[in-house]
Amino acid sequence: MLAVDDPPVARALHSIREHACAGIGVGDVLRHCPMARRALEARLKALLGRSPHEEIQRVQMNRVKELLTGTELPLTEIAARAGFRQTEYLSVFFKRKCGAAPSAFRKEHGARR
Repeated sequence: MLAVDDPPVARALHSIREHACAGIGVGDVLRHCPMARRALEARLKALLGRSPHEEIQRVQMNRVKELLTGTELPLTEIAARAGFRQTEYLSVFFKRKCGAAPSAFRKEHGARR
């Protein structure tokens, strides 16, 4: 949890954390905190070192890792639960960010029941 003194940015972060796995984009976040896109990007970058899009991806990635290690759900279900419309896109995204395929990550870290 991160305390943020900037109310619009706090609303944006809350929106991202609540809805990232529903497949939202930056435009959806801006509907919850009406401000210019560039202003949100600059303020979030200054606060977290990440853009709103990168923060959405970070939340999604954390959810994917949690589901890979904490369940035996198939990748298609994990993709849906993490906000990815296509399983193939999740696989490419995951490999680019983590350096391993989701199946290899799951095998290495072991699904816990």
